[in-house]
Amino acid sequence: MLEVLDLSYNSLSDSCTLYLAGIIKHAPLLSTLKLTSCDLTLRFFQLHRRHLQEALKGSSHLHTLVISHNALGPTGVELLLKSLSHDTMTSLDLSSTMPSSNITNLTKHLTTYVSQVGCTLKHLKLDSCFLTNEDIMDITSCFPTNKSLSSLHLSANCKISNYGVQCLLETLHQHGMSLDELDLCGCSLTSPLDTQFLTAFSSKESGQLPVKSFHFSTIGLDESDTERLLELWKDHYQSHAVCFRYGVICHLDRKDVQ
Repeated sequence: MLEVLDLSYNSLSDSCTLYLAGIIKHAPLLSTLKLTSCDLTLRFFQLHRRHLQEALKGSSHLHTLVISHNALGPTGVELLLKSLSHDTMTSLDLSSTMPSSNITNLTKHLTTYVSQVGCTLKHLKLDSCFLTNEDIMDITSCFPTNKSLSSLHLSANCKISNYGVQCLLETLHQHGMSLDELDLCGCSLTSPLDTQFLTAFSSKESGQLPVKSFHFSTIGLDESDTERLLELWKDHYQSHAVCFRYGVICHLDRKDVQ
């Protein structure tokens, strides 16, 4: 029985809705669906919407959906989320689904979905979605009601600055939320990193539920601020700290503790 369906990089276009719904409906064990760069837009969810929604809602084993690099827009994402079961989906990739920076309500639609009781979403990718600090506030608003999220990718959102990252770290710490991976590569971290930012980073890492993998860009940071973040990471993980720098990209991880 079909469990993984990868149709990525095929020009399916919006006219494939009914056909795809039929495939999903007749693949009861389908667990992973990948539709990266398939020329899908809002109309994909408007054409034969009922059939697609019934197929997705009825797919009880579907837990991973990759629909990145399709110009869905916020309304397309809204219709998608309304078609997905919140209590089975664990991984969702919405990277590069916003056709322009003139977007509204994307993160509000997401928080409505994630805030549902019993939501099982663990991995969320929102790379290159023109997100801002205000959008980070929307995302963090669901943390008190949903603590299942363990991986959050926000790379290539250049309007997310020090303040947005600081608020994200503070909210994670305040609500005792464990986030194993946080990817901020391409976000606008800039020097000087003030005391409030460094305190938020240090408090989260020294707490009981630290971020275990932290990725960021150093292009806007001077060497002293970059080294300060590395030292804070090393202070917490000691011999288990792993720090890699690839040009302007910095990866902070930890060795598996036996």
